[in-house]
Amino acid sequence: TDPEDASSALRILALDLEGDFAVLHWASVPEKSYVIQHVGTLGAPWVTAASLEADADEASIRLPRVGPDHGFYRVVVSR
Repeated sequence: TDPEDASSALRILALDLEGDFAVLHWASVPEKSYVIQHVGTLGAPWVTAASLEADADEASIRLPRVGPDHGFYRVVVSR
C-alpha cells in the first residue's frame, strides 16, 4: 500500500472459517490503519466491523460470520 511502489498492493491472503467466525488475513504495512467491512448481499451498504493498526507485514482479525451461507468482506486502508 505504498503509492510509490508498484509491487505494493493490498491483498487478502486467506479467509478461514471457524464455526461462527471468519478469520481474515491480509498483507499489511506496519503502522498503517485498516478498516474491515462486511455485507451479506452485494449492493447493500458496507458495514464497518472493526479497525486496527498493523504491526507486521501480515495482519489478521477474527470476526463473527456475516451469515450462515454467504457473506462478503473487504479491507480498506484508512491511513
